Amino acid sequence: MTDLLGKLSIVGLSVGVLVLMGIGVYFVQQKLLKLYAEKPNEQYKRQLIMLAVAVLALVLAIVIMPIGNAMRGQLLSLLGILLSATIALSSTTIVGNAMAGLMMKILNSCKPGDYIRVGDYFGRISEMDLLHTELQTEDRDLTSLPNLYLVTNPVTVLQSDGSLLSVELSLGYDIPHTRVEKLLLQAAEKTGLEKPFVQITQLGDFSVSYRVAGLLTELKRLIATRRKLRGYILDELHGAGIEIVSPNFMNQRVLDAGRHFIPDVAPSDALPEHDAANDAPDEMVFDKADQAELLQNLKEHLSEIDERITKREQLMKETDNKREKVGLRKEIENLQRNREYTKGMIEKAEQRISKKGDKRGESLPD
Repeated sequence: MTDLLGKLSIVGLSVGVLVLMGIGVYFVQQKLLKLYAEKPNEQYKRQLIMLAVAVLALVLAIVIMPIGNAMRGQLLSLLGILLSATIALSSTTIVGNAMAGLMMKILNSCKPGDYIRVGDYFGRISEMDLLHTELQTEDRDLTSLPNLYLVTNPVTVLQSDGSLLSVELSLGYDIPHTRVEKLLLQAAEKTGLEKPFVQITQLGDFSVSYRVAGLLTELKRLIATRRKLRGYILDELHGAGIEIVSPNFMNQRVLDAGRHFIPDVAPSDALPEHDAANDAPDEMVFDKADQAELLQNLKEHLSEIDERITKREQLMKETDNKREKVGLRKEIENLQRNREYTKGMIEKAEQRISKKGDKRGESLPD
């Protein structure tokens, strides 16, 4: 009877210890939920803290429970094996992505705000982390790509000082290529592309393939400019009486032999200017990427200010000229005001990005 009561008391104390630890973990979780309620981009920190607290609470419960040393050692060994197995199974992907992220940081081949193309994905970088890179696509969606995917696949980065914008189309052999090239160049010039050119890319069985291209220096207007280029191509060709249909075009309707399939539109010179709403879709599509680029530029500017302040403080220590010290002190004060203003801008940019952080697009599997 005494042994039974002793075993029951041990079980009761063990359950009490587990209940107390559970209550403690619950209160910690509630505190963390309130602390990170307005920080959607830092939820992973809350999760990591909760994981550490839960493991620590479990270890403390095993240590405090009134059980024998042999049983305590077995429980701790079992817990260690479970944790080791979990880490071993997940570490391959995590470590691989982390190493890929470090590699991308060291190479500095791309940064937030850049246009990149990798595999079937194209868009602007809106976020770069140690484990993943987030793209904002042309549909305004957010796509998260594991860094390992970017390292193991060719990545094309559009140069910030300009990239070629091109459109391809095919026309029949009955149209002189010199006439086509002239019209395509006119369309590219009206679009505002620099150094436009036309190439004959293929001589097919039924048609000639053309490619008109030019240098677009303002990448932030990529979507709008591409739309304008295609529109001006239609306007120029239709205005010159050129049909943009396949040479083996067939229609089951009975039509006159001289019927042309050209819409009733005026030449491009007589058309009204493109409206502002259609000219600026990039601002709506890549809004988060724009904010990420602004944040990156502000952080770089802040680092430059810190370097300039450090250099001038060093100069103040080295010089004995009072006039130079006064000038350096004023310059440092101006730099410090600029620094505080830049820090405020960084905080505002981070807040704007955090409001969009809870909206995620599709994620690739690791």
